[in-house]
Amino acid sequence: MASPVRFSRRLSGFADRIKQLRQERPNIRIEVEADDLEQVRAFVEIQGIDAILLDNMTPAQIREAVALRKDNIEFEASGGITLKNVNRIAATGVDYVSVGSLTHAARAIDIGLEMTHVPG
Repeated sequence: MASPVRFSRRLSGFADRIKQLRQERPNIRIEVEADDLEQVRAFVEIQGIDAILLDNMTPAQIREAVALRKDNIEFEASGGITLKNVNRIAATGVDYVSVGSLTHAARAIDIGLEMTHVPG
């Protein structure tokens, strides 16, 4: 874990970059990923962030993160979410839920394509 002073300096530089990006590309969607509530608390203070992806958080942590909402920031829950727990996660108040198990469990198929030149 970085010291609070080093974290604060990095966050200041990050906030400046978000501001610059927002000025250069005002219509771009800016989404950041938070691994813990400390990061969420910092991100909600930065102007210009559209969404925060809450990675591998418990339902209690997700509820706490959503309660920190400022402006129109949206929250997406991701990581460790399955079809068995998706309803519990959705009930936390997040705006979006990513269920990785949908793609992790998908079977792959091998499709080949052969092209033949037909003289015209």
